[in-house]
Amino acid sequence: MKTLAMAVMISAGALVPQAPAQQSPIIGVWRAVSPPTVDPSTGLSIGAVFTTAFSADGSFRTEILSQGGNGVQGASGTIVITGHYRFTEPSTLEFRSETYSVCTLGMCNPYPPADPNFGKVERIEFQADASGPVNAQGLSWTRIR
Repeated sequence: MKTLAMAVMISAGALVPQAPAQQSPIIGVWRAVSPPTVDPSTGLSIGAVFTTAFSADGSFRTEILSQGGNGVQGASGTIVITGHYRFTEPSTLEFRSETYSVCTLGMCNPYPPADPNFGKVERIEFQADASGPVNAQGLSWTRIR
């Protein structure tokens, strides 16, 4: 679930941002879209919209709007992941996801994540252009706030 990584950034109380908010270019809200693809085994189309908010205190919140199904099977819903992050190099971000909730019909409930790396510190390398989007994990992230 590396694609969720950018959207799901890091950690525990031990991980703290290294730079004040004014100096961190990632502070804000970012969005990426994973175009729908068809699962050959089920024939279901699955896509997602990732929205991640990075706060100055080193915390993040990612909402993943899952879009899928064929009108009979599959379902849409939202996954909410929170945690903490920090920069370790100019283009490397470490993060640790701490909570995972599944939201359907307007209600969110904690749910055990399928990703075996959930809760572990993970590292993401990204490429940023001062005037454009950030590319990470095969997705193009655009600042929306």
